[in-house]
Amino acid sequence: MMQKLINTKQFTILVFILTMALKLFMFPTLILKIAGHDGYLVIAIALLIEFIILLMILYIFRLFPDLTFYEILEQTLGRITAKALVAVFAFYQIIKISLAINEIKLFFTISATVNISWPISVIPLVFLFAFCAVKTLRSIGRFSEFLCPYILISMIVLMVMFVGNIDFENLLPFLNISPKKFFTGIYHFPIWYADFSLLFIFMGKIKQSKFFVGWSLIGFAVSSLLVVFFSCILFSSYTNIPELLDFGHNISNLSLFSTSHTYGRFDLLIFTIWIITVFIEAILLFYMVTRNIAYIFEKENYPIISAIAAVILYIVSVFVFKSDQVLYTFATGIMVYFTMFFEFILPVFVLLSASIKKLWEKRKQKEEMKAEDEA
Repeated sequence: MMQKLINTKQFTILVFILTMALKLFMFPTLILKIAGHDGYLVIAIALLIEFIILLMILYIFRLFPDLTFYEILEQTLGRITAKALVAVFAFYQIIKISLAINEIKLFFTISATVNISWPISVIPLVFLFAFCAVKTLRSIGRFSEFLCPYILISMIVLMVMFVGNIDFENLLPFLNISPKKFFTGIYHFPIWYADFSLLFIFMGKIKQSKFFVGWSLIGFAVSSLLVVFFSCILFSSYTNIPELLDFGHNISNLSLFSTSHTYGRFDLLIFTIWIITVFIEAILLFYMVTRNIAYIFEKENYPIISAIAAVILYIVSVFVFKSDQVLYTFATGIMVYFTMFFEFILPVFVLLSASIKKLWEKRKQKEEMKAEDEA
């Protein structure tokens, strides 16, 4: 039996973090510019889609608590096809890490107005990813468990700072959104709201408690409510002046509509804690990239693999996507199809494969029991 690396509590915290990591900075702004003040409904539907994906993944984990993601792919597709699929999966994840890095960049350069040389500043960031990739999932789980209380406190403080100074009447009239805009918001930005295929890295590596599924769904529910709440704050603030928004303007700029400026940009310290969620998602993505590469080449020399992956990530983030607009165009172009495949189709495929495998095992077990009775 494979060693269990993380427990139910740590997994729940990671679900909580992944649910909101890439949805609380640029995503609400992108939706608002397309769907208007009813954009929070688009975000709610996106979360509903992700909820369905999470349910499927949790069911797979329950069906086969000891089977890994790579094992089920091999048993279903064969080794060569499975490796080809994992290679494309690694490419998709490199792009998604670049997107996460860009959101971190936007926060510090625009919201926090820090004057930094990004090609130099990104070096310690990718080094951090490489360092974490040679550790275990248990280490990442403990790190997330340690930081979770501070993230929750930052959420509460921000809610107190903003809620009394926002006019939620700006969200009216209700359902004032065209089907075309609604569909556009869902279709164009899945790379920002679909995050749970990453959970396959935990397959076969969780010590599942009796209420494993329930706790995971609670973590998702709490995080989803926070995403919708802060999105509503952004929409109610900017619904009449969307022209002020650009690609670098996100929820961390909301203090412009609160009394926080009376005390300086104290809120930026809180947002810095908040953005740790993006760091954690990027770390997990990079971790899975290294495991994907290790699976493809059947090598477990993680330090070397992590170093190579870090160099590739640096080149992609700094030289391929030289500007925010280039990355944005790519993420809402061909990457939409990659995202839909890996975030939506792949979980369905794995679920069907796992279900068929389970039914086959039950049938085989019954046949063996019947043969023993006849003997």
